[in-house]
Amino acid sequence: MVHFGACAKAMGGGGHDDDGDEPVICRASRQLTRNDIGKEIAFFCLSPAVCRLPPSGRVGRGYNVMIYNAGRGVLTLAPGHGETVGSAAAAALSQGQWCWIRANEGGWKVVSGFYNPVRARGTPSGEGGGRRRKHPPGNPL
Repeated sequence: MVHFGACAKAMGGGGHDDDGDEPVICRASRQLTRNDIGKEIAFFCLSPAVCRLPPSGRVGRGYNVMIYNAGRGVLTLAPGHGETVGSAAAAALSQGQWCWIRANEGGWKVVSGFYNPVRARGTPSGEGGGRRRKHPPGNPL
């Protein structure tokens, strides 16, 4: 089961992480790599930043990562050319929003999260609180 204790702890909250792993802390845009599989990544950016996702075919089906935006700047999850995040061209995370994604054939599946889908032209597709997806029962991280 996924838990977000490490990201809460990184933000100064009282969360705890049962597996002992601390989140990866980013203070600027970042390109994810194969080494980030299964990690929690917390972005603490004061200005807009981009989390570039590797091509899903290169990292392999089942690659998953949890991304959290703890900073004031909007964080954009940007997939490679021709790929999507969920069914959107990208995902925008405002402060306090998160997204757990998994590489799928031809793109990125959103397993769970609270985020804003972005249309192809780069503008958020909805106003307000974003999209919430719950963790499906029986699907371990």
